[in-house]
Amino acid sequence: MNASPVLINGQPGNLIDISDRGFQYGDGLFETILFFRDRLVLFSRHMDRLQQGCSRLGIPFPGMERLAKEANAVAQAGEGVVKILLTRGCGGRGYNAPAEPKSNRVVSWHPLPDNFSAACNGIQLQHCQTALSIQPLFAGIKHCNRLEQILASHELLNPALSEGLMLDTEGFVVEGTRTNLFFVKADILYTPLLDRCGVEGIAKGWILEQAKKAGIKTREERIRLETLAQADEIFMTNSIYGVMPVVKFQANASIKDYPIGVLTLSFQKAWEKLLQSGAE
Repeated sequence: MNASPVLINGQPGNLIDISDRGFQYGDGLFETILFFRDRLVLFSRHMDRLQQGCSRLGIPFPGMERLAKEANAVAQAGEGVVKILLTRGCGGRGYNAPAEPKSNRVVSWHPLPDNFSAACNGIQLQHCQTALSIQPLFAGIKHCNRLEQILASHELLNPALSEGLMLDTEGFVVEGTRTNLFFVKADILYTPLLDRCGVEGIAKGWILEQAKKAGIKTREERIRLETLAQADEIFMTNSIYGVMPVVKFQANASIKDYPIGVLTLSFQKAWEKLLQSGAE
């Protein structure tokens, strides 16, 4: 079997210096982008978040044009997932970063997940005991330190059909291990406020824009587990999977079933239209 295409700093390869700070310290950022129907879905939004992360961490941004060229090059392998990973580059031993870092970039293609289609029919949401640390400096951006999400994923009973719900260390609902959370109560769309931790998902931002256009009331606020359990409908979003209805929610010892609600279905249809039409 041929290896998936990879470009390292624009050149084909699969090796990177072991002194790279992304490998040594997780000193970097990444984006995972859906390549569907010969295009990178919501690419400019991914680049906006990546550029914001680079600015926050002081990592040189390679430029949208260069990244688009390299992402489209590896995506010639077909529909799938394009991952862009940027690190601060090589900087020797120690936490102090180079005064003038030379970032490394890895652009790679990967096949769609095995459960790509099945997730649209409904998933189980499972409350994880692993909590997210509160650190506003990293809130919103997609940095390479994902140990909390890895440990939470280890708790999942059936990773193929479920997603883990993560709270922060103060007990407020934040997000899934790889998704953002939405729920509906009394025709109002709620999603957790992510000013202290969590990733501001590309699909999340797109859903909030669609809700505004449709005149749906939205609220971003701190949410307790007990409030979420009283929701009329729940769904998770991710830039690869789109909109995933939650049909079962397991929190501690209790398990509750949920219908696939009207708003969830409407956002699923809007996402499908986005994929088919190419209009962003």
